[in-house]
Amino acid sequence: DSLQGYVESTGPAALRGLLRDCGGRCCLFNNRAVGAQRDAQVDELLTLVQKMLKEGPSPHYTNELYVEATRLLECVDTELEKKCELLS
Repeated sequence: DSLQGYVESTGPAALRGLLRDCGGRCCLFNNRAVGAQRDAQVDELLTLVQKMLKEGPSPHYTNELYVEATRLLECVDTELEKKCELLS
């Protein structure tokens, strides 16, 4: 059972529409995860973001925030929390 399958079969119409608008891309997180499980979730999210970036710019990501987020993703010496703070 995948999150995408669950949303498509039993989720609210608005959520199904959002998933469709996002090209079927979604990422599920366990907010209580710690340690290696939390790190794996972060890696999954970053992999999804990098895949989206490689697919080419979208009309939703053409402003200065996109440029700054792309630059920060390339900084391997900065923790994810710090990257998020810098984008806020």
